[in-house]
Amino acid sequence: MNSSVIQIPIFDWTVNVMYNLDPKDVDECSQNLLENGAPADLILDLSRNVTAGGSSTVTGPNNQIYMIFPKFHSLSSMFKVISHEIAHAVTNICEHQGIHDSETFSYIMGFISSAFYEIGIISKMIVVDDNTRNEALMLIPIKESDKVIVTSNDALIGDVRVTASKVSIDND
Repeated sequence: MNSSVIQIPIFDWTVNVMYNLDPKDVDECSQNLLENGAPADLILDLSRNVTAGGSSTVTGPNNQIYMIFPKFHSLSSMFKVISHEIAHAVTNICEHQGIHDSETFSYIMGFISSAFYEIGIISKMIVVDDNTRNEALMLIPIKESDKVIVTSNDALIGDVRVTASKVSIDND
């Protein structure tokens, strides 16, 4: 299990993100939440979702959001679930702040989404592909200035099978 914290200073909110959870991580996750002040009923709700292999987002006291993500089985499901859970977090923040306009909602959505990338959550999330001998696929964050060179003799973009024999990043 990994964890990261995203601060939203303009609204004084904190988003606590726990990810790469296995159902066996429920006790450790629950203890982490308890130590960070999450109420017992929220911990129980999150524990049920994690045990079932799902993700969850709940709002705790003192402007705290708790987000939990399992290991994913495809990149598309990872991005779909992350977006879905961030939308829940932003909805909860806006409701608590009395915000009713879409521009502020979109700003907070973008802020949290970019934080997932910038602080490395996306690069550390594990995608386990059941069709490829359960090998973990990791996303590698690259800067715009990096030159990415992929050398491969196998590619099927339509159904997403890309086997790279060599990937190099040249970041002069």
